[in-house]
Amino acid sequence: MNVITWLRSREGLREVMDAYQGALSETLGRPAARGEGVSLMRMVYVAETDAQAEADTRELINALYSYVGGVRPRGMFANPGEKLTDEEQTGEWWKFLFPREHLFIGSPETVKAQIKNLQDEYGVQRLVLWSWIPGLDQEQVMRSNRLFADEIMPHFPEPAPEPVRPEMPAGFGPLTGD
Repeated sequence: MNVITWLRSREGLREVMDAYQGALSETLGRPAARGEGVSLMRMVYVAETDAQAEADTRELINALYSYVGGVRPRGMFANPGEKLTDEEQTGEWWKFLFPREHLFIGSPETVKAQIKNLQDEYGVQRLVLWSWIPGLDQEQVMRSNRLFADEIMPHFPEPAPEPVRPEMPAGFGPLTGD
């Protein structure tokens, strides 16, 4: 009963986290904590400043999501019930995704604050980094990963808890990876 999600906006997370928490509580026969057994994937790029991170990635994000948006409607990335304006439907992807916290792109301080918010508001205990944005070169990716490791990870020293392992029904074989 461990899950990963990535397509949900900050507000959309509340909806899926509540549903998962209820299902997990029922499966475990005990109240599950919000965020228990959940991993969240976010695109992460860290530069020395917010301006540099945006300069390095803005056009790449627009190009990538123009492709992804060809198979997924923009509303999928919106907040639940959000009515999108014409500009939001057709405008720049960066301007659409960043305020909805799909992109953890910025200085170490900015990205650290986004992760802290996920922990505080949603109990997220595992963050899966999507650290290679198509179009970045290897040195940019490695520099971002070093900044993440050196400037952000030390602020989150607690190890993630053990994965949730509910009892399997009789006759149900092991799952892949078990």
